[in-house]
Amino acid sequence: MKNKFIEYYGQHGISPVKQDITEINKHYARREKLYRQLGIPCIAFEGKRILEVGPGSGYNTLALFFLGGGDLTLVEPNHTGVVEMKKLFSEYNIPPERYVIKECMIEEMLVSEKFDIVIAEGFLHSIDNCDEIINKLSLLVNEGGVIIVTCMDVISMFVEQMKRFVCHIMIKDISDYETQVKKCTGFFHKHMQNLKGMSRSVEDWVRDDILNPAFNNQKILSIGKAIECFGREFSFLGSSQRIFTDYSWYKDIEYDERKNILSQYKQKRHNFLMTGLDETILSECDSEYLEDKIGEIRLRAIEYEKEPSNKYIDQVQEGLYIIKPIMKKISRRCMGFVDEVIEILNYLKRGEEIELERYQIFSESVGRTQQYLSMVKNKVSY
Repeated sequence: MKNKFIEYYGQHGISPVKQDITEINKHYARREKLYRQLGIPCIAFEGKRILEVGPGSGYNTLALFFLGGGDLTLVEPNHTGVVEMKKLFSEYNIPPERYVIKECMIEEMLVSEKFDIVIAEGFLHSIDNCDEIINKLSLLVNEGGVIIVTCMDVISMFVEQMKRFVCHIMIKDISDYETQVKKCTGFFHKHMQNLKGMSRSVEDWVRDDILNPAFNNQKILSIGKAIECFGREFSFLGSSQRIFTDYSWYKDIEYDERKNILSQYKQKRHNFLMTGLDETILSECDSEYLEDKIGEIRLRAIEYEKEPSNKYIDQVQEGLYIIKPIMKKISRRCMGFVDEVIEILNYLKRGEEIELERYQIFSESVGRTQQYLSMVKNKVSY
């Protein structure tokens, strides 16, 4: 099975997931908060057997060592990532006996052992065989154990998809990869480097989100699809961001929690559009309409990358006009973002330079692009 991430990283010899961990305690605090949102207290990692799939250069793995994880098995097929991971662990004096690195894809790994915690972060949402991998990981976790995966959907990707679209129009006549990286990094650098919580470089963000073909993958693993992929032997544990509520009585063991969560997801997923939004609720009808129309906009943007043509820019603009009424229901900021994208595209079609400072909402908006989902494997079936 092909993996667009591995092909792209291998082609350019990169692992664009480095993080600024000069303040290491701040890095650990971010990871603690993530696990807490997922319903996993830090003490749950102590002495546990952990499988991490796709650790990249190992920055998040450091937190697992810090939290007292026992035996760590790390599956990373990108050779550049493996080299950087070993170097990082050496710099932080992690004893080699605490971990095993398997330089292969998870589909290729032959293992009969099981783990207490399984983590697959940052890639499942944009590969063709995500359901196959979830099935395999489900077999590798102990009863009572936890699986953590990451998800995206077309709504949560919308802001970055539009920023990506703008960049690809700007670099349509540039064939050299490093020149493309430099152009896009320079365009966004001033506004993104000061974003609160930004822990990786703007250049790595450009390489991984703006130029990485996996971002445009046809198959996307949303929270809704991920929950459906897990069998009935798994129950929902937590999510980051936390958008689900559960008022059921604990003795009501016949309560259909999965149905409730999927319904809430359809009414709340638009809140992933961008950070800083106050929660609003849409009808499932409006939510599905927004998803469909943003999905169509995304397809036109992807077509432009394959064949740069103003007709696709026109079609994206038409789609943006169509979603404005629903964007207005959500927030003035969302509608303002759409208006600014439409205006930027007008300038780009005329071949004019963009002064990003004029477009404050566009430049400062960040999507809640990636969500985390934790599922627990039930010890008792009913």
